[in-house]
Amino acid sequence: MRLLLGKHLRFGGFLLLIILLGQVQLEAQSNAAKVQAIDEVYRQARINISQKKWLSNHLTINLKRHDLNHSGYYHYSEKFYYALKAVTPLLQLALVRREKESVDYQQEFLFNLEGKLIYFHEKQNDVKKHPYREVKVYFERGKLLVWNQSNQTSLRLKTGLSPKERVKIILKEARLLQKKLAKQIDEM
Repeated sequence: MRLLLGKHLRFGGFLLLIILLGQVQLEAQSNAAKVQAIDEVYRQARINISQKKWLSNHLTINLKRHDLNHSGYYHYSEKFYYALKAVTPLLQLALVRREKESVDYQQEFLFNLEGKLIYFHEKQNDVKKHPYREVKVYFERGKLLVWNQSNQTSLRLKTGLSPKERVKIILKEARLLQKKLAKQIDEM
């Protein structure tokens, strides 16, 4: 009886493991489909921009990248691509670039039709601050869906903030960009 019970318990544990692995695989497939859908929204956003289907606001500081006061050059730009829903701006894509001498940050914030951030992409070359060259972050309903990071170097550097901490900052930056665009429209 004991032997028979032991076999059933092992079989039950094995069956539970198979079920759990199946659920993990289904979730991974579901996430892959969601990422693919977001990538398609991004592709369509780029098409809309190239076809000038959205309104845009551009702010650039030090366009020609002059070396002011011999302190090295600084360049900053923001590009907002948006649609108007009634009189309310609906930010679709925000492109932000910060350069100081040889350090270059490029960020993209993609929003869905409800104004929620669904995709964040950052490319940068600040090897002292970040252990990656490029990061792509996918969101669903304001929560992290996928964090995809490419390493810039095989050296293990100080990682700084965890992805979870960075997600909070990214979401905050996205809200600030939306508010900035709304303020620009109000001031027109």
